[in-house]
Amino acid sequence: MAYALQPTNGQHLEITPEFDPSSGQWTWNAVGNESTTPLSGVFFSGTDTPSSSGGLRVNRASDPKWDFIGVAAGEPFWRFRDVIVGTPGFGDTQGILAGTPLSFRLHSVQGPVGGLFSLYFSNSNPIVYFRSDDGIDGTDILLKPDEHTHLNWAFTKKGIWIVNLTAQGTLNSTNTLTPVSAPQPHVFAIGDYAIWKAARFNIAELQNNSVSGDSADPDGDSWNNLMEYALGGDPHVASALREGDGQPLAPLLLPPAAPGAPWQFYYFRRTAGSGSELSYAVESSSSLAQQSWTVETGTEELLSPATDWEHIRIPLETPPGTRLFRLKVASIP
Repeated sequence: MAYALQPTNGQHLEITPEFDPSSGQWTWNAVGNESTTPLSGVFFSGTDTPSSSGGLRVNRASDPKWDFIGVAAGEPFWRFRDVIVGTPGFGDTQGILAGTPLSFRLHSVQGPVGGLFSLYFSNSNPIVYFRSDDGIDGTDILLKPDEHTHLNWAFTKKGIWIVNLTAQGTLNSTNTLTPVSAPQPHVFAIGDYAIWKAARFNIAELQNNSVSGDSADPDGDSWNNLMEYALGGDPHVASALREGDGQPLAPLLLPPAAPGAPWQFYYFRRTAGSGSELSYAVESSSSLAQQSWTVETGTEELLSPATDWEHIRIPLETPPGTRLFRLKVASIP
């Protein structure tokens, strides 16, 4: 998809800004062993699982030296660890700037409501460079040595994170400071839903909640982004069909298979492995009043299980016509 960011797919890419003296402009790239990609076209992804299982989630240690993380002792946070493939590093300093540290400053952070970000070195005696728990100011600076540097990127909530950094260096030829770069967004996606979003929206769209937010409907088909994800739609294609198999996106009411049998509510849901961040519930009501909906308690039947999707059928206690039915989907924090 031309409009989407590309996942790094476990590559180790190093953030490498370069300055052009003739134009006075900075260019930011993600440089790997086999590729150089504009940083604006990629995102760094991680799963919402414990680090021992190959994910990012860890629990904060009790020592007060970890207070900068922004969560209480024993509570979880998500860490792109410095020694793990897939964690972005900072690349070697450009030759024309070598000889003095290249400075990176934290300009701003966009992430889940109430979330905090930090960048630090060492998992035993942390040296903190960026921390948003005390606000963002002139102390949020990394003076990077000429050689590449590996650090820890820590976030207190899963979701989409956009960390905006600026860079400035000193030209060897004139011993003068370069202009400060424009803020460069660095995109991190933690968890399946966030990865789905990053793979379908570009940076500008991810920064615009009216386009990429849960309740937004960028293609105007009356399915918001959360429901497109939950049921298998494409947020950029106005369609009543699922993205992969062409089945109806909307849940269906199935009439009784035999006299006296109940009506059935039929829908698709993501499996626990690919959508554990969602809750699904079939609800019914005699009116549209918000507080009148109750969960249907019939025993659900799993049809044709697959790796990523399950087909679910649940019997209804009362037939359509006397009650209204809906599928309620919620994102689990």
